[in-house]
Amino acid sequence: MNGASGTPIEISDDSGSDYKFVGNDLDQLKRDLLKCLDKIQTAGRVATSNQHGSYVNPGLMVADTLIPLPLVPRDAETIRGVCRQAPFGKGDEVLRKTWELDHSQFRCANPEWEAFIGLLLDDASRSLAMSGVKAEPYKLLLYDEGSFFKRHKDSEKVPGMIGTLVICLPSKHEGGSVHLSHGGKSYVFDTDKASDFGLSSLAWFSDVTHEVKPLKSGYRLVLTYNIIHKGSARMSAGLVGKQLANLRAVLTKWKSAFPYKEKLVYMLEHKYTQSSLSLRNLKGRDRAVCQSLHEVGLDCGFIIFLARMTRTESGDSYYADAEADETELEEVKTCDGQTVCDNKEIDEEDILGIDLWDRDADSEDEGDFTGNESMPSTLRYHDTVVLIIPVHKLHSFLDRPKPHAIMSLIKQTLSDGSDNQPLRHSLIEMLGKTLKKSSPDGIFLSDILDMAIRLENKRLYRRAVRACLESADVRHQVLKTIVRLAKERHLKDAHQTPDWDFWYKTLNYLDSLFQDNDLKDLRPSFEEWKTPIPAKMVELKSSLTSDDHDFLISVYDKRNTKMLRNATDTFQCILEGSIEKIALQIGDFPYPGGSTVAHGIKSTEASLARGVLEVIDQAFDMGLSQQATQLLDVSCTNIHQSCPKPKTKSLPCFAVIQQFLESLTVVLRKHQVPPLKSVKNMYMTLLRTILVANPPKPPNAPRGWAHKPRQCGEPCQDCNELNAFLKDSEAQKHVFRMAEKRRRHLENLLPPELFQCRTDKSRSPHGLVVTKLGKEFQKDMEDYKVKLSIYEARVKGLRCEEVKALLGEDLYNELVMLKNVPDSDGAKELGDAGKKRKAEEELEGSNSQRPRVEE
Repeated sequence: MNGASGTPIEISDDSGSDYKFVGNDLDQLKRDLLKCLDKIQTAGRVATSNQHGSYVNPGLMVADTLIPLPLVPRDAETIRGVCRQAPFGKGDEVLRKTWELDHSQFRCANPEWEAFIGLLLDDASRSLAMSGVKAEPYKLLLYDEGSFFKRHKDSEKVPGMIGTLVICLPSKHEGGSVHLSHGGKSYVFDTDKASDFGLSSLAWFSDVTHEVKPLKSGYRLVLTYNIIHKGSARMSAGLVGKQLANLRAVLTKWKSAFPYKEKLVYMLEHKYTQSSLSLRNLKGRDRAVCQSLHEVGLDCGFIIFLARMTRTESGDSYYADAEADETELEEVKTCDGQTVCDNKEIDEEDILGIDLWDRDADSEDEGDFTGNESMPSTLRYHDTVVLIIPVHKLHSFLDRPKPHAIMSLIKQTLSDGSDNQPLRHSLIEMLGKTLKKSSPDGIFLSDILDMAIRLENKRLYRRAVRACLESADVRHQVLKTIVRLAKERHLKDAHQTPDWDFWYKTLNYLDSLFQDNDLKDLRPSFEEWKTPIPAKMVELKSSLTSDDHDFLISVYDKRNTKMLRNATDTFQCILEGSIEKIALQIGDFPYPGGSTVAHGIKSTEASLARGVLEVIDQAFDMGLSQQATQLLDVSCTNIHQSCPKPKTKSLPCFAVIQQFLESLTVVLRKHQVPPLKSVKNMYMTLLRTILVANPPKPPNAPRGWAHKPRQCGEPCQDCNELNAFLKDSEAQKHVFRMAEKRRRHLENLLPPELFQCRTDKSRSPHGLVVTKLGKEFQKDMEDYKVKLSIYEARVKGLRCEEVKALLGEDLYNELVMLKNVPDSDGAKELGDAGKKRKAEEELEGSNSQRPRVEE
């Protein structure tokens, strides 16, 4: 995508005015975009031929023999004597009859030949609108009388190959004309007209179908070269004009009026193999279109991808099931050829154009025989397409992206659109989401660190460091990357002192990092920063922040060592000046979407809460009860006062809140902390707002055969028909006659444990027979009990005397024992206890009324 500008790209212009958008018609926008892209034209053809009366003699050497030109029969026999017959066939059919030598078996000794080849390649490139290409020798071919090469396409012989250059050396012959065809156009190139003393050059794209007709007489001597694209070609200034402005206008309209539209697809003219599919390997008009989309799209906030698309249809109109036809993308690739995701289905409405498959199929599978008849064939249409996707929709389209491909995409896109700040922001956010969704390896994390340093993005850098520290498997590799980056950043200037607070926010990993000998030159400045710990940290950290819990913990760990004899004084000194900074806030707890797990806090935000509890615990251990109580009081007050109200904002993850309260309860019990009003208020708020809010509700028994409706999430007439059947209390069975794809859509909504589905093929269209099994209520009850068990587990760890004394009996029964959730174990336990107490009271009452027996 980067590189020097190459052949100018011609864009035809048959419009006298820019597009004028009226209303918010998505179909109109699709038509306008198709019109824009269709107008981008190449200046060349798919094949070209030239004849040269003057030329450079190659000095052809075969078997250490110089072959003079024009070729004579004696020298032709010398060549044939060392050649092998070209192997090319399919089954019993011979597709070619020629003699050949690989490029390693001959050479062109004339030093001027290479420059002449460059001239021939330049001529071909101009005709075919190629740029940034080179020619590599491939074979020497000798055709004698009767030689031919049947209709075929060139395979991709080397990566990046986009075409073939053929040079017919002077050798008198008759016949052997080259016939080429592509896209309904045909070309015939005769090489025999100037064969006596002249040289002919031919070139074509590798997906052009071509054949060599039989040679009638003489010899035809040919040098073949693979045309290979090197690097990527930038668009020329000639593109900047009215059509480019129109393309920009259409994309801008899409972004503003249809932000929900995830993608549109445009079919390219040529077909490409998976290995060759990249922007730099695109041919002719395809490259012009995609380069336009790439460059204009970046400015407008769009990313393009390339993919091979396969359309599968039934080959018999009688059996045809149009709704069952499928269109699938295979291995969606970035512009530089990286596979970013695997196969994805695509809707026909996302593809620009009409009557896209009104043509002969590219491949066909014959149907199986059944009785006296055969089933219809399966037709397949293979195309290569470019996908156009708004940057803000990348995360939904690439739901499970391949991390390294995403990194490659972002690196290249940021390079090509470096001045677009909104684009940069969106891509960095995409990178952060990829970091959350995947289990990144060391290479990926190292790349993120490198990018974060170059972009001076502290937030991205620290997210990558946190991910590194959470995974022991990649920690060593990523720390070595930090070492390298530190050296590159700071050792170039011996007078520059590294900003250690930026590089290593997590303080307890510093010492292990500096065991690396590669950092010996930085060690003096680091030691100066680190030691002596009390004086230096009090000086540098007159007040701590929530990121510095690890430092206080390290002071506590060293309280009985020679390294830090005055640890308690240091701990007290720093803590007293930092309580407001260290104290917890509700925002210190992770929110849904983070990397928190239910058992064992893994996210950095959750680690902040754990760090504060450790500081409180250690302060009590060191006899600093006043400071510990103050930190506890401020933290609980902050959380109580700032906790969002339900249904107004998103709430922290309940799993982290659960573990936080359980851990705090242990600290309160361990140090016998007197009840504080702030602590009670916080427990009450977190329990009521997060842990025990929204208890699961038991299902209602259905009426007759009625079932709950099911929906796919989109406006869908088929789902409406299905739900009408599901809601019908008297209907147990129904047949849905529709196309296969629609039937499969409905079947996917129906769990097999609740519904029996089978296909009725008695008539067309086939029918999906759905039978209700009557087990939905039973399944709902089972699900309810599971949900209730999970719900109650949130508070079971808080059922203890300390929490009961803190909250009081009424709040404890409501929020911890779940008195108001009748099916909970806690409510049953309270009920059993109440019955027992009532029975005991009745027994005591009856005993008091019983007459005494006097002795």
